[in-house]
Amino acid sequence: MLIFDLQAIGSRLLAIRKRAGLTQAEVAEAAGLSDRAYADIERGQVNMRMETVLRICQALHITPDEILTREQESGALGQDEL
Repeated sequence: MLIFDLQAIGSRLLAIRKRAGLTQAEVAEAAGLSDRAYADIERGQVNMRMETVLRICQALHITPDEILTREQESGALGQDEL
């Protein structure tokens, strides 16, 4: 299931970055972003173009699925998902 919550995506990026032992500045530089832009993404304050998602994923050595999707909690769809 795709995640459309910018804060949830940012939280995932933060966790992955910390697990990799990298700073925001290191990820930003590797992805070709300013430190401020990457920090705003981790805080869930800005939307990203797909190109930016791919550059961040490349910098973190992950796939877009790792930050943009989550497994469905149950087999049934909730009312708000129909």
